[in-house]
Amino acid sequence: MQDARWLFFDPGNTLISEETATECRIQQLVSSLERYDRRRTIEEVRAAFRQASEEFAPRLITGAIEKLIDDPECRKLIEAEARYHKELEAPYQGAEPTLRTLSSRYRIGVIANQTAGTEERLTMWGQCRSSRSVSPPRSWASKNRTQQFFGLLFLSRAVSRRRQ
Repeated sequence: MQDARWLFFDPGNTLISEETATECRIQQLVSSLERYDRRRTIEEVRAAFRQASEEFAPRLITGAIEKLIDDPECRKLIEAEARYHKELEAPYQGAEPTLRTLSSRYRIGVIANQTAGTEERLTMWGQCRSSRSVSPPRSWASKNRTQQFFGLLFLSRAVSRRRQ
């Protein structure tokens, strides 16, 4: 990392703990599934989330629900009920001083395909002082488009490094 100039972070589960918000959403999903006679255990729902994450689903909740339910109409209804509560997110203890220390040696970038308000929350928690946000356009809903965006980002970094 001697030649590194930038460090990029995805805030979710790196700078920000999403555990409480995700657990709340999983519990809502279990309740919604039961209401629509699609009973699943909490372990099955967690496994669907894990699998969707491992597959880099563009929207984790959508990917998880697709693994649990075949009926597209029912998927939409259940997803509408399983809201993500951003207010349950919290900064990891020590993230802000760690970023401050790292920013003395590197430029810090936040790469995120996050919901609106992420930058404001990072700023509120003191994690955005020396960082720049880099996000794919919200219209890039597919996994391939998002991967292409990040691939171009790193390719442009490699090209600019070769020119130096």
